[in-house]
Amino acid sequence: MIYIFCGEDTFESYLQSTLFIKKQKKLYRDYEYISIDGSQKNINEIILEEEQYNMFKSNKIVFIRRLIENNPKEINFETLQKLENSSNIYILWEDNNEVSYNTVKKLKALLDSMEKTKDNKKLFIYNKIKDFQYINWVIEMFKVFGITIHHDIAMLLTEFNELDKGILYQEIKKIGMYSIFIGKKTIDVEIVYELTTNTKSGNIWKFLDYFGNRNKKFCLLELEKLMKYEDIGQYIITMITRELKYYLLIKTYLSKNKDVSSIDLHPYALKKFIEKQKNFTVEEIEKLIIELLKIDLYIKTGICSEYFGLTKYLYQNL
Repeated sequence: MIYIFCGEDTFESYLQSTLFIKKQKKLYRDYEYISIDGSQKNINEIILEEEQYNMFKSNKIVFIRRLIENNPKEINFETLQKLENSSNIYILWEDNNEVSYNTVKKLKALLDSMEKTKDNKKLFIYNKIKDFQYINWVIEMFKVFGITIHHDIAMLLTEFNELDKGILYQEIKKIGMYSIFIGKKTIDVEIVYELTTNTKSGNIWKFLDYFGNRNKKFCLLELEKLMKYEDIGQYIITMITRELKYYLLIKTYLSKNKDVSSIDLHPYALKKFIEKQKNFTVEEIEKLIIELLKIDLYIKTGICSEYFGLTKYLYQNL
């Protein structure tokens, strides 16, 4: 049997291929699993090796990465038929590139004809999703861990981690494993707030709370913890910028008597922003943004290190 995973969203196609492999391992517990770098081997060599091996050993689940990209001429109707008729299960994953895309496109009709039932899909193509689709994606990923998550909590997670599937999945995995450990089937705000984006010794959300409450001493201490083991200065700058942007936005809404609840934020996060923005004037926020831009420039041009630049910024402006 053969299954192909590809598309412009390479993170999603690779993730789904690995999840698919896990399912196959459960279904075929006596099958041996092997992983092959397709860029290092010819497809005909792989078929010959694996089929000869099967004469003496058990069947296999064979995961091959970047095979089509490096063997475009050898991947044809005959080759696919051999893989489909094999007693092994072949799972091919391809990077997003023109060679793989064009080859798979040509073979799509054959792959479709191999689908004996709707549940026997052969070709999985993953395109990049729109921004508004990330919340549903987060909800579906939690289902992998058997966990139900509310729409608002999924929205909060996307706000915390921007729209980056790699970062989001790591956070989902961390929260999912923790929830399994404590025996919870649902996720609440407190768990998300406590577990997301913790480093080895620091917590970005504690840091931002200290920043918003103008607690210079604890803000500097948390910065030291955050940067002790990891080079995350640019991430911290991004998060401070986000913080200041929402302070300014809320003040703008309030000055125009607009309903702040219409701001596209989770109610829990919005409540915290509303409280923290009270500690700053508009002029102070604008000054903080300008000074942060200066520090960012100094860091990127090598005038100062990330730790020194951020320490100086917090010491002089809080």
